[in-house]
Amino acid sequence: MGATPVRLGQEFSGYAAQVTKGIYRVRLLRQNLKSSLWVALQLEPGSILILIFRKKGISRIADATGIAFREADDHFEAQGAKDAAVSLSGALNTVATSLMKIADDIRWLGSGPTSGSKSCGCLQYSLVLRLCPVRLIP
Repeated sequence: MGATPVRLGQEFSGYAAQVTKGIYRVRLLRQNLKSSLWVALQLEPGSILILIFRKKGISRIADATGIAFREADDHFEAQGAKDAAVSLSGALNTVATSLMKIADDIRWLGSGPTSGSKSCGCLQYSLVLRLCPVRLIP
């Protein structure tokens, strides 16, 4: 890809779409986490007392937090595998990487012939220091 002219609005619409899709993925994966965290409340399979405690415990936690937690469909999968948490962690890392890339792009967009590293005169000294490693006193 060459030096194709791009408008600033096109650049920022890409950034907005990138962040919007990342947030959508996080919200989608967050739903899976609501059923996998509270399975550890079951101590003995088939116990009626534990079943009542589990249902009341989940409803109390849901009432206290305002998040609609629910009992997992398969308790063994929820206890043995943490796939929902790993997927959510990956989505959060993707959003963080996207935000770092956007910040870096904006930093480079602000750099030009009268700003950035060239304006402070650092480039001429670094080139001389690479060619001739002597101490310069400006």
